[in-house]
Amino acid sequence: MAFVKNKFSYVLWACYIVLIGFAYFGLTVSGLQSLSITDKSALICISCLPLFLVAGLFALIRWCVGRYTAARPPVQASAAFEAIAVGVLLVTGVVIRALMLNAAAALAVYRDICYFEGAKVTGQAIPLTAQSMEYFYYCLLRGVFYVVGNHFTAGFILQIVLQTISSLIWYFALKKLIGRIGAFFFLITATVFPFFVNAGLQYSPEVLYALLYGLVLLLIGFYYEKERESASLKWQNALLLFASGLGIGFLTYLDAIGLSLISLLVFVKFLKKNRPDWLDENGEKESFALHVLLLALGYFAGKGLFMMIDVWQNHSSLQRIMGAWVETFGPKGSMSLYELSTSVTGKDALWVIIVLLLLMLGIPSFFLKKESENQLIWVVFAAVIALFCFFKVETPAMGYGYLLFHALVVLLAAGMQNLFYMPGVEQAPAPVKTQAPAPVKPQISVPVKKQTPDRVSNGSTDRYRQPENGEKEIKYIENPLPLPKKHEKKSMGYKFEVPPEKMKYDIQVSDADDFDLK
Repeated sequence: MAFVKNKFSYVLWACYIVLIGFAYFGLTVSGLQSLSITDKSALICISCLPLFLVAGLFALIRWCVGRYTAARPPVQASAAFEAIAVGVLLVTGVVIRALMLNAAAALAVYRDICYFEGAKVTGQAIPLTAQSMEYFYYCLLRGVFYVVGNHFTAGFILQIVLQTISSLIWYFALKKLIGRIGAFFFLITATVFPFFVNAGLQYSPEVLYALLYGLVLLLIGFYYEKERESASLKWQNALLLFASGLGIGFLTYLDAIGLSLISLLVFVKFLKKNRPDWLDENGEKESFALHVLLLALGYFAGKGLFMMIDVWQNHSSLQRIMGAWVETFGPKGSMSLYELSTSVTGKDALWVIIVLLLLMLGIPSFFLKKESENQLIWVVFAAVIALFCFFKVETPAMGYGYLLFHALVVLLAAGMQNLFYMPGVEQAPAPVKTQAPAPVKPQISVPVKKQTPDRVSNGSTDRYRQPENGEKEIKYIENPLPLPKKHEKKSMGYKFEVPPEKMKYDIQVSDADDFDLK
C-alpha cells in the first residue's frame, strides 16, 4: 500500500528518527556499561561505529539496485519461484525448531510446567483465569492432550505448528500491505531469527494470539486492496471493514493490545488511489466518518458478542465482566527511562540492537519516493504497541514483547521494501473498472493509388516488403506526393521587332519656337 506524502509524513519521519536513535543508543550504552566500559569517549565511539557500517550498506544496496538492468521474469515464473521460496523457508524453520525440541524440553522453565500441569487430561476442570486469552490457550492444549496424550513435548510441537501458520498468515497480510520484498524479508526473519525460534519453543499464549492477530491483519490487507482500487465504498469494502472491526473487537476482548490494529485503519484517508483521475473527479467521495462508523459498529459488535458469551458461561453480569476486563488491562503505572533502556538484556538486547541498526536503513529510504510512502504507517503501529508496554498494560500471562518484536520486524520489512525500490521496475497497477468509451465516428477512407511494395525508407537505402500470406495488401499514398506546376512569371513584349534605324522618336525643335498660335 502506498500513502500520499504530506507534511504529517515528515513529522512522523522526524519522530521515527528520534525513537530509533533513542532506543539504539539507550540499549547500546546500557549493554556497554554492563561490560564495565564507562569511559564516555569509548561509549560514543563504539556506539557510532555501527552507524558507518549501516551507511555503507545503504550505499551498496542502492548501487546494486541501480545496476539492475535484467529483464523481469514472467509472472508464472515469479509466482512459482515465490511459492518454492516460501515453502523452503517454512520447512527450514520447522526443521530448526525440531532439532532444538529435546533441548527445549530439558530446559523447560516453571511457566512451561504450569501450563502443562493445568492443561493435561486428569479429569479436573481447566483452571479459570482472569484473562480470556490464557483460558483459550488452556483449552487448546487440553484438546491436543486429548488426542495425543499427556506428552510434554506435544505442547512444544503445538507451538511450532502455531508459529509456522502465523508466519504464513503474516506473510500474505504484509504482501498486500507492504509488498512482496518486504513480506519475504519478514518471513525470513520469522523463520530463522533466534528470537522467534526461542519463542516458538516455550509454552505461551503469545504465539496463539499472534496467529489470531495476523488473521485480522490479513482482513485489513484485503480491505486496503479493495479500497485502493474502487471509486467508492462498495458493499465488498463495507463488509471487509465491518469484518475487520469485528475481529479487532474479538482480539480486544482477549487482550487490550488488539486495539493497536485500529491505528492501521486511520490511514485509509491518506491512501493513494490506484484509479483514473476522472473517477476522483466525477465519482462519489465517501466520507471518512462512514468508515469510522462501520469500524465502530464491527468493533462493538465483536467485543459485545463475546462478552455476552462470557456472561452466559460464567453466570455473571455484564457489569462485572466489563469491570474485570478494565481491572485486568488497565494501566499499571509507567516505565522510567532507565527501566525502558534496561528492559531488554542479554542476547535479546543484541538481537534488538541489530534490528534497530537495520531499521536505520529506512531513514534515507523515505526520500526515494517523492509523492508516496508506505513506511510511516508502521511507525505509528510500532509506537502504539510500545506505548502499551510503556504504561504496563500487559499481564504476567501475556507479555507484549513478542508482538512488539513483530511490529519492529514489520517496520524493518517496510524499510527494505523502500530500499529496493526501482523507479523503472514497478508492479503494474491492478485493473480498474472504467466506464464504456464513447462511440467513435467512422473515418472516411480516401482512395489512393494502388502500390504493391511497401516502401520503407532507411537512411540512404530503400527496402520493399512484400505482403505475407494471408495479409491484406496495404495501399499507401504516393511518395513523393505529386506537386502542382511551377508558376512562371509573365513578361511584356511586342508582336514584331523594330529595326534600330527606325528607333527614332525625337523631333528637333528650335529654341526660339514658343508654339504660339498664328
